Amino acid sequence: VKALNFYTKGQTGPTGDKVNYWNIPTLWSQLQQSSGYMARIAAVEAYNNANKWRKKGLSMVPVKFSVNYGTDFSSLIDVYMDGSVNITQGGVEMGQGLFTKVAQVVSKTLGCPMDLITLQPDTTILSNHKFEVSGGSIASELSCFSAMEAANKIVQQLKPVKAGLITQGGPDTKPTWVEMATAAANMGVKLSATGQTKGTTPPPGCGGRQYNSYSAALAEVEL
Repeated sequence: VKALNFYTKGQTGPTGDKVNYWNIPTLWSQLQQSSGYMARIAAVEAYNNANKWRKKGLSMVPVKFSVNYGTDFSSLIDVYMDGSVNITQGGVEMGQGLFTKVAQVVSKTLGCPMDLITLQPDTTILSNHKFEVSGGSIASELSCFSAMEAANKIVQQLKPVKAGLITQGGPDTKPTWVEMATAAANMGVKLSATGQTKGTTPPPGCGGRQYNSYSAALAEVEL
């Protein structure tokens, strides 16, 4: 019954969001196969027939979650002489891996080893300015966007430093991250930058949402 009532691509939802991308049927099929759904249904039925007082239930549930930014997040990145990187940003780490994601984005953007990156935890006395609630599945995404913006500014700050090292060492020189950070400090180049996401206007026809995310889950319970 659930599968018969799935959206179809291009359909408009009750909140006005148009389903431009739709992969629930694929996820549904993959979950049925990976979970052994049909075999487990048969096993649950057999168990319930054999037990008067204890019963099992099995359910698969699809999820369509509409993501809406509509908020600001900011990041501050400082690079030190030894190549270490300190990040202060507004998203709250609550087990969703936000800190790891931000560190990965900054590492990729700067070309900096992950083990040199430290994120400062948000507390009541330490937090970056201009941020709002961490919730609605947007905090990791927007924190990464703001950190990427700040990291790209530092990449620009490092360009003349890198060019100078290549000039000194020859065209085949490939300066390491630590070498560039040290050279920048010795040259008096400030390697510090901020980034900020801004609540953006959703695309037309999306019902005030940025996009939809989809998932499916299976649960088996015994009472």
